[in-house]
Amino acid sequence: MNETPPIFVFEGPTVLRWGDLDAYGHVNNVRFFDYFQETRVNWLTRAHVRMDAKDYGFVVVHISCDFAKELNYPCDLVSTIEVLKWGRSSITLRQRVLDQHSRDVVYGEGNTVMVWRDHQSGRSHPMPESLIERLTRPWD
Repeated sequence: MNETPPIFVFEGPTVLRWGDLDAYGHVNNVRFFDYFQETRVNWLTRAHVRMDAKDYGFVVVHISCDFAKELNYPCDLVSTIEVLKWGRSSITLRQRVLDQHSRDVVYGEGNTVMVWRDHQSGRSHPMPESLIERLTRPWD
């Protein structure tokens, strides 16, 4: 397992929709997982990881979220990804949902563990070095 200081690799805007609100008027906690997913997919696409690959690809094996601050509509959001560590076939990310105009305001933060998998066998598979290099560099 390669543990380094967190490597900031990606950020992107996150759209807060009226339909994300719950009966209490704030964003439903389940929506944070949608925000994390959209940001991960955008990051992986930029890193040239195909979501529809038939041979190898990532599967999420763990995801968590700590809800730090109530999120109300309207709000301009940004989501970030940092790589915390990686191993032979897995990578651990820290994902955050922040206020776009006050980056010190964190609404939610969580960890995501993804495993590189051989889709035919259903088993983990070592990540190619070229993939690790793409995943551990910052993307615009």
